[in-house]
Amino acid sequence: MKYSLKYPWKQKILESKKIELLLVALLLLAAIVIRAYHFGAPPIGVHQDEAMAAVDAKALADYGTDRYGMRYPVHFTAWRTSQMSVLLSYCMIPFIKLLGFSTVSTRLPMLVISCLGLLALYLFGRQLAGKWTGMIVLILGTISPWHYMQSRWSFDCNLFPHVFLIAVVLLIAGLKKKPLLLSLITHLRAHETKANLVCRLLLEKKKQQRRYYTACGVGRRGHAASEGGVLFVNLDGEHFS
Repeated sequence: MKYSLKYPWKQKILESKKIELLLVALLLLAAIVIRAYHFGAPPIGVHQDEAMAAVDAKALADYGTDRYGMRYPVHFTAWRTSQMSVLLSYCMIPFIKLLGFSTVSTRLPMLVISCLGLLALYLFGRQLAGKWTGMIVLILGTISPWHYMQSRWSFDCNLFPHVFLIAVVLLIAGLKKKPLLLSLITHLRAHETKANLVCRLLLEKKKQQRRYYTACGVGRRGHAASEGGVLFVNLDGEHFS
């Protein structure tokens, strides 16, 4: 109180919304510059999971299917017998369309999403303990080696902390004073549940098809076709990988 009475102009600066927005904008700009410097070079080379997501994104951009011929899947087939989430590959499509198929275009979605995650990190700290706590958290996120590194690799799992944090920020905002945001989160969550159900049904159908062809003595052909990335067509005209 004494401080605010003795230096009222400093108190006004500390409480100014414009100053807060300016500081946040400068910190986010610094984070973008740090992460965009020599973007696509370090880390050198492409990780195998990263390459798999990029190839699926390229196939979706050109043909509307994954590399196994499934049209707009809700879950990718990975390593022939495993699965991989599709969100990051779908995010790569516009960048591949605009910039071509390259390491930079396939890694740009993670750069964008990680910077949005930094903004969500600031908002989360602000919601819990005020704007200066949010500012400190934003500074720590900007200089974090982990955050820097994951923003330059296209791993589908790296989306999780950012998407989760954005969802938490929207949830807190909805609980406080914006019921529209809360209803939007509930709506999106319901659609996510439906998507998971559809994904499970499709995977179960694929497993049944594989068991059927194995019982008929053509399982080895099916596996060989899957390993080579070629479609195997059954007598009814359906395909599986």
